Amino acid sequence: MGKIVKSPRISINKLADYTDANSSRRKKIIEECKYPDDVRFLQTWYNDAKKYVAKYCTTGFDVDILDKGMKTIAAKPALDPTSVTRNKSNAEVLALLKSIEFPDLSNFNVYVYKGENKKLEIKGVDISAYPDIIIEGVHRKNPIVGALKFQYSSGNQLTEEPRKSVSALLVKFLQDEYPKHKAHLPLCLSIDIHQQGITAAPKTIISRFNQIDACCEEIADRWDSI
Repeated sequence: MGKIVKSPRISINKLADYTDANSSRRKKIIEECKYPDDVRFLQTWYNDAKKYVAKYCTTGFDVDILDKGMKTIAAKPALDPTSVTRNKSNAEVLALLKSIEFPDLSNFNVYVYKGENKKLEIKGVDISAYPDIIIEGVHRKNPIVGALKFQYSSGNQLTEEPRKSVSALLVKFLQDEYPKHKAHLPLCLSIDIHQQGITAAPKTIISRFNQIDACCEEIADRWDSI
């Protein structure tokens, strides 16, 4: 048997998936989190694309960056079928990203988040909410902060409702990590690249927090039995 995670722990995107899943899918998500045999492999699958996505977001969404990335990835040596598939997947992500319409961030400081991967703790569950991009600026003379969180996988795509949960959790993360700023709901954004969807934190965020709390309580209750 491979690695077993003894205490309830889940990523922000998987938790969002859980909030909108049926019973059998919920059980599968807990299993994937408790017995994460392939997690490291999956975490590095899109590393080539992530470099260009970060640069794209932090330099004003210059499409030339994505085009350069696609050409560079296409030219990478592929010595086995897995490498061929990985290169194709990474190039596809950059192509799809071109069609996603981001808000105008020209008046904001946009940078890659490099802080600690501090966990949110909700109802006995540790949640990894590590954002990809941080957005800092001023709104109505007050300092504000937002974040971008990407979902890269084509296998576990997040539709609009789960993306609302991701964005809401980003708000909670930013409230903890940037106490001198106000988390700005329109700039807390969940992006699923294959869905080509981008979703801000909902105005009804309290009810979303309540839904997330209930899901975390369920995860904690079921963890030992799975």
